[in-house]
Amino acid sequence: MNRVAPLSASVPRERLAQLLEAQRALVQDLSLADVLARVVSIAREVSGAQYAALAVLAADGTPEEFVHAGGDEEQAAAIGQHARGRGLLGALVDAPVRLERSEHPLSGGFAPGHPPMTSFLGVPVRARSGVVGNLYLADRAGGPFTADDEAVVTALAETAGNAVDNARLYDRAQRQQDWLRASADINRLLVTLAADELTVLQRLSDTVLQLAGADVVSVVRPLDAEQLEVVVATGAEAHRVRGLRYPRAGAVAQHVMTEGRGMLLRHLDTAPTPPWLHLAAALPEVTSAMAVPLQGGGASRGAIVALRMADRPPFDQGLMEMAGNFADQAALTLELAAARAARHRLEVLDERDRIARDLHDHTIQRLFAAGLRLQSVVASSEDGVVAERVSAVVADLDATIEQIRSTIVALGETAPDGSVADLVRRTVTGAATGLPVPPETTTSGPLETLDHRLLGDLTAVLREAVSNCVRHAGATSVRVRVDADAGWLTVTVSDDGRGFGVPDRRSGLANLERRAARHGGTLTLSTGPGGGASLRWSIPQRPDGPG
Repeated sequence: MNRVAPLSASVPRERLAQLLEAQRALVQDLSLADVLARVVSIAREVSGAQYAALAVLAADGTPEEFVHAGGDEEQAAAIGQHARGRGLLGALVDAPVRLERSEHPLSGGFAPGHPPMTSFLGVPVRARSGVVGNLYLADRAGGPFTADDEAVVTALAETAGNAVDNARLYDRAQRQQDWLRASADINRLLVTLAADELTVLQRLSDTVLQLAGADVVSVVRPLDAEQLEVVVATGAEAHRVRGLRYPRAGAVAQHVMTEGRGMLLRHLDTAPTPPWLHLAAALPEVTSAMAVPLQGGGASRGAIVALRMADRPPFDQGLMEMAGNFADQAALTLELAAARAARHRLEVLDERDRIARDLHDHTIQRLFAAGLRLQSVVASSEDGVVAERVSAVVADLDATIEQIRSTIVALGETAPDGSVADLVRRTVTGAATGLPVPPETTTSGPLETLDHRLLGDLTAVLREAVSNCVRHAGATSVRVRVDADAGWLTVTVSDDGRGFGVPDRRSGLANLERRAARHGGTLTLSTGPGGGASLRWSIPQRPDGPG
């Protein structure tokens, strides 16, 4: 191996002219892919090599991309597989290497099956930021590589290094603009279109899939204190992970949510002890991943997990930082949208309180007074027919007063703090009075994004279904589940009672059927062969009409 020599007078003038022309061409390119392809083509041309390749290094020194010219795909794959900083190829980080195949003590870097070479020249590609790659040349026509070849290729590599650096800076600037435009699109989606949270999360997933060059992207949210859930997923294999639920403990998504910063998982296929990734079981072909938190209001609302499969380069630190900034901005936008929705709910509550006060203080009192006057007419009337008709009117007034009182109660059945799950539990507990064992209540999905107009129906269904279990079914245990998933609101109430075969059990169920039909939903009843019953009430999350 010879040390690199500077360009000397021994270098033919035509080669110097060729080098200058090559350097001029390199600095004109801004596309990283074009720069890499041009480097290997020019290096092969100025050196007379049959084969040329460039391994671009990531920040940690591992090859990130491999570009070649002059050899077939099988030969390129064999060399690219071993260009990982071992043996001969790893030595190029320190100094150029020029040799015939058998003379260098580091030639063990070429594993069995590596394509044979009659001569070899390798030089590090340096830039302002350090070594950005290694340039490999093999099989020079006319004999081994000379000191002049080394000097020319080294000079070319210096220019190539700066060109790669500039192209990377340009590429980074372009990608940052793309991420900024995507953030602006998310803002518009929430502000101008008033989209629901699930739609926004789907847009986040789609955006990261495109801009990060990922194969699969999922948005993970806390399901409860113990579990996480993949609420949306995008990509060719998204159906294999969408809706997946798994423990928080040890999960990569939970780690980034807790730490509040992103995490890179590189070379998962070769890592001796890879960190546990929740998608590993569903997608065993994953080779790299990055996860960034959805951090808003001082707390994590979830995490975005992006994956790349086999034969794809791993994610890099710069890409993760851009994705993290995008996620931070999106989480802040979601937080502002949630605050705006909460303020709107409070305004609605204030208006409902005003209506309820007017109904109670004015309407009910007037109806009650009218009923008293009519009752006095009945008491003083000697005509039995008139007294009977007036009594019927009084009964109607009493029924109307009860309906108004029920309406007042329904107007107050919202969750001022935004916690629909708490409203569900309170309603179930109140309706289960007299049950030997407290009911088991479970909620899932983005309940807090439900349209406020559905809350009255939700609480009415829960109250009717649970009270039926207690009063008519003779149940000793009741299980209640409320799901807001895939655009539907579903209430499932199961018990161990007598079932729906008992006639008095169906009392009140017609009202639940009407509530479901009004929104285009369904009510399904079933009785188990050994006893017990199950009620399933399901409606679209977007209410029809002014309801």
